[in-house]
Amino acid sequence: MSNLEKDFCRLLYDQTDIIIVGLDCHCRVVTWNASAERTFKLKQKDALGKEVSEVLPKEIRAELGQACRRAIATGTKSIESGRAEVELRLTLGSDDGPKLELSAKVRPLYDANGKTTACVIWAEDITRLRQLERELAASERLASLGTLAGGVAHHFNNILGGVSTFVDYALESDDPRAARRALQMTAQAAERAANITKSLLAFAQKDAGGEDLADLTEVVLTFASLVEKSLAEKHIKLDLELRPVPVVPVRVDWMHTVLGNLLDNAEDAMSNGGRVDIEVGSDQKTVWLRFTDEGVGINPDDWEHIFEPFYTTKGLTGSGQQNKAGLGLAVVHGLVKEMHGEIDVSSTPGGGATFRIRFARPKTPEADKP
Repeated sequence: MSNLEKDFCRLLYDQTDIIIVGLDCHCRVVTWNASAERTFKLKQKDALGKEVSEVLPKEIRAELGQACRRAIATGTKSIESGRAEVELRLTLGSDDGPKLELSAKVRPLYDANGKTTACVIWAEDITRLRQLERELAASERLASLGTLAGGVAHHFNNILGGVSTFVDYALESDDPRAARRALQMTAQAAERAANITKSLLAFAQKDAGGEDLADLTEVVLTFASLVEKSLAEKHIKLDLELRPVPVVPVRVDWMHTVLGNLLDNAEDAMSNGGRVDIEVGSDQKTVWLRFTDEGVGINPDDWEHIFEPFYTTKGLTGSGQQNKAGLGLAVVHGLVKEMHGEIDVSSTPGGGATFRIRFARPKTPEADKP
């Protein structure tokens, strides 16, 4: 390396906003750049030669120190050693003061023979990015509320217009049978309004009560016992594949609502009967639930809209029940998000649909007990 290249590397090392901390094979600090000085409030001369856990801020000392020791312990470079590369989200600061959010990556460094000789920490201040993400999420939620409010107003306006017409007809009609039919249609319109209100209450009640620690397998078993008889009458078979999973903090009543709405959607897509599969399992990062039906499927053009309030393909596919408000999957999406989960869907026309719900595996001793 030429002197010019060395000078450039030194300038880059000193002036970058990326935190760079290098450690030897004993986890002692050998490099500590200016960004590390600013972030960790410790001069380079006071950090060099110290064991990493002695110089890191106490809020991140245990987690980051453990990741460094794991990286050093890999020994030699191999396919398996890739697991030693760790990405972390860290928070600095006291509970009553400003907080700094960091995205950090720890990885071992190898010599020409593939032997672990050092370890490096790269970290970036993502406080502003995370703030922008939260602001964007809040903005999207307000936009969703606007869409929801507009949809509610539109639907209720249609319903009330129909109710007014039916009632006027019943009052002016001299035919008892016609008047009875008009009143029956009024009752159906009122039922539609009640169903919309019930779905909206599922959102409104999000803030009521706390979370119940629930085992997803128990939730699914309870739900299956409640719906099995009615499904049999509709010639729908319910198959369960349940594995032991860690306890995750989800609301039992909300999960029943989620499963119930997914099942309603599946029933509408299988007017002549079929099969519904519910599978529960876990991996190193998540506890997941997979819900699959054998219905008419979802057109790819509808995927990006399927969880939007009042968006529905019912009446065009499946059983053709056009009186559905299109809130079921929106409620599912909202409740899963409120429980800090993720949901997505995959489908092909005529090939059924699969909904996947994932919750982060809790970082507690209980998480290791399936």
